[in-house]
Amino acid sequence: GGQSRRAEGAGVLCPGSIPVVEKVPGSLDSSLMKARVMTSKDQMPGRRLPQVDLYTDGACIDNPGPGGWAALLQHTRPDGKKAERELRGICPDRTTNNRMELTAVIQGLGALNRPCRVAVHTDSKYIFNAMTRWLPGWKRRGWRKTTGEQVQNRDLWEALDEASQAHQVTWFWIKAHSKHPENERVDKIAHSAAHEAAELAKEEEKYEQPAP
Repeated sequence: GGQSRRAEGAGVLCPGSIPVVEKVPGSLDSSLMKARVMTSKDQMPGRRLPQVDLYTDGACIDNPGPGGWAALLQHTRPDGKKAERELRGICPDRTTNNRMELTAVIQGLGALNRPCRVAVHTDSKYIFNAMTRWLPGWKRRGWRKTTGEQVQNRDLWEALDEASQAHQVTWFWIKAHSKHPENERVDKIAHSAAHEAAELAKEEEKYEQPAP
């Protein structure tokens, strides 16, 4: 039931509960997945870094409401063969589309266990603009916009900033629903996860209703 799903973790990514991470069996080089601690050798200047493409998307029912996210990691092995892995998660609690978009990138980068050259592909202009234009100013002003307003989702922006610093990241914006194969794929997975989260939220609501 919902209680067992929630027991898998706790944190700030999803208010009240962390999205459940479900790794779809795949063939991505296991040496690139989180399995060991990064070492100083990994970060030696001039060391050739593995190239990884990361496609992400987030979805939310009603926005705000239950949400889901998806990340697709793709890597070309030294022998030329393509390898990939899907990650997905759900947030039955009240969240937003932007938080799910951010969570997808954080989880995707966090799945890598060594510094990589990562091309992040997102259809979120919110993320693309922030990571290519706005972030330095936000940090310089103490996480405030030029208007003086506090930056929303600061917890996730800080987590994404930290996660991206471990890699050489290049950001690419993809127009949503433009028939880009990988973008369409993560969009479908994220929406499926969001609907799963909504169903789980309904189950939990019934479970928590007091007896008549």
